[in-house]
Amino acid sequence: MRNFLIRLLACCGVAYAAWWLSGPQGLVFSSLVFGVALAKPIVEGVGNIYGIIRALVYRDVEGRHYAYDGKSIDVVEDSGKSRWLRVSDVRSILPHLPKDETLCALLGPGVSTIGSPALRVRAEVLHEYLAKATTSDSLKFRLWIGRTIVFPSSRARADLSDSSR
Repeated sequence: MRNFLIRLLACCGVAYAAWWLSGPQGLVFSSLVFGVALAKPIVEGVGNIYGIIRALVYRDVEGRHYAYDGKSIDVVEDSGKSRWLRVSDVRSILPHLPKDETLCALLGPGVSTIGSPALRVRAEVLHEYLAKATTSDSLKFRLWIGRTIVFPSSRARADLSDSSR
């Protein structure tokens, strides 16, 4: 911003000198100086505004939005850096997933409502559960969960434990 103001002030000085020397014709030719001096800061400013607007729009889902095969999956990270997937989103991908009550009985503490009414399943637990699956869509989803959610989460937990020592 400071650089822009300095350039603007210098252009105004050149425009005043041109007007004083040549009158209105000097102002016309000094407009070229404005264009050359201010084009780069204006273009950079527009780029920065785009980044700011994008950050504001995505701030609610930053780090939580994942998509598998075009279907959105809401992911929440707890204080221990474990990631939890919303069961209803997983069910839209794997319709043969057991009902909520059965899932709670099968996976125990791996299923919870972590701060929201939506039922969530811990990514690592779901990854292990899908290891027993035989359908191709379940195996593909398990591979995607491992690459995209589980392994980065375990890396973040390892970094957290290393930094706490």
